[in-house]
Amino acid sequence: MSDFDPMDAFGLIRSYSRHRDFVRLALRRVSNELDERAEIHDASKMLDDEFAGFSRINAAARINKFGSPEYAENMARERPTINLHFSRNSHHPERPTLLALKTFDAQGDQKDEMNFLDVIEMVCDWWGARKGYDDPRSWTDTVKLNLEQKGKYLSAEQRWLAEQVASFLSSRKDLSE
Repeated sequence: MSDFDPMDAFGLIRSYSRHRDFVRLALRRVSNELDERAEIHDASKMLDDEFAGFSRINAAARINKFGSPEYAENMARERPTINLHFSRNSHHPERPTLLALKTFDAQGDQKDEMNFLDVIEMVCDWWGARKGYDDPRSWTDTVKLNLEQKGKYLSAEQRWLAEQVASFLSSRKDLSE
């Protein structure tokens, strides 16, 4: 390595700078998409055709915790509202299994499978529901219960990502129990 060409150093600086700029651009695109999801998460619950049903669901969920037989009974009564909500919100893993559900992306291609951003939002939704309803169960128990109930809708890769996001959330001091 005795030969050093200043042009090689210039090339490194140029390539490195461009590389960092493109990485920054890609990370910001992902971050911006997550920011947008944070702003619009579950906004359809405020629409006229979901509002009354979710008012009843909310009242029941404050009394009967997720996973209880009473919770399941209340949700069964509100199935039409829940299915409508799932059809509008891609972070729900049950969404693709709804009978005759067909959604399309901007190019007109059918889009039913959850993407990685949907999985991230789904796990954050579990965390927010646990905190918002003052569920006394641990985050570990909440994740286990959600994966038991919803895991059948997830691919192995989606389940792995859900577990990674759950682990990330549990490791954050600002989000801790």
